[in-house]
Amino acid sequence: CEKNNPFFSYVDCTCPFVKKIHDIADEHSMEDTVFLILGDPNHPEVRGIVSHCVYENHVFETAEELEKMISENKIVDLHKKQPVLVAQTTQKLVEWDKTQIILKKLCTNSIIFDTICSVTEIRQLEAKDLAGVCDYMIVIGGKDSSNTSKLTEICRSICRNTVWVENAD
Repeated sequence: CEKNNPFFSYVDCTCPFVKKIHDIADEHSMEDTVFLILGDPNHPEVRGIVSHCVYENHVFETAEELEKMISENKIVDLHKKQPVLVAQTTQKLVEWDKTQIILKKLCTNSIIFDTICSVTEIRQLEAKDLAGVCDYMIVIGGKDSSNTSKLTEICRSICRNTVWVENAD
């Protein structure tokens, strides 16, 4: 843009973890690959990743959904292509691990990139540990936040008395 208009400039503030996935999609979305994304298909991060996929790609929210897509042949000629697997940066570790196991069983030539944000990973592990020793958990964060949603799910699976609070109201 700056070459075409010297009066215009921009700063790319994309999270480096998300940018890494964009780069992976740019490099690995090819005619002989199928790009697989564990994530929420309506989340802006996932929509951005998909926009970098030139060829076949599939988004799924759970490992079971991936397994179903494969068994119902919704992913055409998977055995003839090289699967490339990434995850939305805020995905739950447990779901990511299950997804990898399923794909590794079915495809020995998969390329798997660990794209869950390390900060998210640490936060999830700490929330899980904390929920295990608490009688009541309060998770504070925006109702549209994928991070907060995942933390609430993790805490609630261990501590039934978990509430999600967005603001003082």
